[in-house]
Amino acid sequence: MPRTSDPHPQTVAGNLAALPPALAPLCDQKRWLVWRWTRGKNGKWTKPPFRAAQPDQHAANNDPETWSDHGAAAAAVSAGHAHGIGFALPGSDISAVDLDRCRNIDGTLDAWAQAIVDSAPGAYLEVTVSGTGVRIIGTGAGAPVHRKFTVRNGREGAAVELYRGAIRYITVSGTEIGNCNQVGNIDGLIDSLLAEHDRAEHGRANGGAKANGAGANGDDDIDRLIRNGAPEGQRSEAFNRVIWSLAATGASVDEIVTELERYPGGIAEKYAGRLAVEVERCWRKWAQCRSNDRRGDRRQADGENTATLRRADIIEPESIDWAWPNRFAFGKLALLAGRSRSRQIEPALRDRGAAQHWRRLPVWRGQRSALRGHRPHG
Repeated sequence: MPRTSDPHPQTVAGNLAALPPALAPLCDQKRWLVWRWTRGKNGKWTKPPFRAAQPDQHAANNDPETWSDHGAAAAAVSAGHAHGIGFALPGSDISAVDLDRCRNIDGTLDAWAQAIVDSAPGAYLEVTVSGTGVRIIGTGAGAPVHRKFTVRNGREGAAVELYRGAIRYITVSGTEIGNCNQVGNIDGLIDSLLAEHDRAEHGRANGGAKANGAGANGDDDIDRLIRNGAPEGQRSEAFNRVIWSLAATGASVDEIVTELERYPGGIAEKYAGRLAVEVERCWRKWAQCRSNDRRGDRRQADGENTATLRRADIIEPESIDWAWPNRFAFGKLALLAGRSRSRQIEPALRDRGAAQHWRRLPVWRGQRSALRGHRPHG
């Protein structure tokens, strides 16, 4: 039997076997799983999903074979096999808005969260299982959304999370706030929050970027990619970004694999069955790049890349292979800027391949230039 007796955060939950009437449509679907408080490698508590019928085995956000009916999930918690229940969103019309770290001990909400709740009268609301947040559950039919936004000027950890057509599950506490008879459509709420926070992030990106070039929510972004993945067409780039970011913190290949496996529906989803191989491949690229950088630093420290004084009579002459006679040579550093008054540069750039070559390769290393045969006279 899985252990759930280790010290862990208090779990806020109502009667999980008899959820509020508004959630009856969810209870009729075979989309339920269970979760347990689990410490991540960073020491923070997480809530990975497990199978209700086999609580010692992980469930997957995108695999219906690992889901169960509501009754089985509630029974697993009642038997002490898990700390709570959850509902898998993929393929359903259920959407949610999470307001993180906004609730006080007396039940009052921070002003920013209360304003959002007030903008959704009649919506189903419940206290999140941590007791520190609020979740709004409703239906949605709009474009898929899976976003997290940090609340500026909120308490530490304050955030708004939007889920519509998302590949993830949501915890369900059953601790209703107010009295709602049925879940209603929350497309308008999600769309308005998405537009509001997108505008805010765009403004910060244009005017409030950090001096080092990192985004204000860089760590949050990596965490979001690990948990939620990336859109089709962006997954490979996002995967490499995640691996390099984790490697830079000192994480080993095994540690990165373990972390990603905790979220099978996240950035690891595309690499199911070969995750370890792909992580190691990417990690080795990062290590090689770091090694090259360090060698370059050492060479510079040793004076290999610094100017030296040498007698001209001991220097062995070298022939020059010109790309543009007496102007640009292969294997040499050259700067091309501006427009020549004589327009001599233009003929060389009319050829598309030549123009791309000049833009991409200001430092030549002996390869043949696309300018060969297109260089201007003179």
